[in-house]
Amino acid sequence: MMKMAVDRKKLFHLREYDEAFLKVFSRVIHLRAEEACPLLKEIPTEPRPAIHTSQVTLPSGEALTNEPFEMKVAFRFNLSDMVSGNIDAFTASAEASGRDHGEQTMRQLLKYSGTISEAMGNAVAGNGRPFGWPVILEVLESIEIDFDDNGEPDLPSMISDGDISTVVPYPPLTDADRPAYEALMARKRKESDARRRRRTLS
Repeated sequence: MMKMAVDRKKLFHLREYDEAFLKVFSRVIHLRAEEACPLLKEIPTEPRPAIHTSQVTLPSGEALTNEPFEMKVAFRFNLSDMVSGNIDAFTASAEASGRDHGEQTMRQLLKYSGTISEAMGNAVAGNGRPFGWPVILEVLESIEIDFDDNGEPDLPSMISDGDISTVVPYPPLTDADRPAYEALMARKRKESDARRRRRTLS
């Protein structure tokens, strides 16, 4: 939730103007963040009046807690541009703030998911190996994969730590990698079907 500080010493102040600006500005920032980091569009969000500590139960029964994090996004502008109503300057500042907001959010999400993956034992160390299907298959082996009604796998999105704004495409399957991929997907499809049956029975 975004907050804006108000100077009580101002000679003229209308709270509804501040609230309207904050609402529009917040929307612009979030839209620019999603444009800068498209993966954010795929992550459902829900506004909350307060963010509490979350908890994940590990296979060992131990509880892993994750404290809420705070993000601060700078919005830089020239006072004369604001007084004159320079929309272009405002847009440029909002876009820069949106990119910063998107990158900060992605960094925090990567840190959060990485902590959970390591605690769950799902983290895979590349150990200097080149990026390719052998490493990808090792990662996919450690996670649950769902399938759509056509039997196609819903594979997780991949991003690079060097450029968190871009989703890394899966490389083409080679003849050498295809048998291992198809065998893995066959096992994962059986696991997915079993999960569906359990949900139906419950």
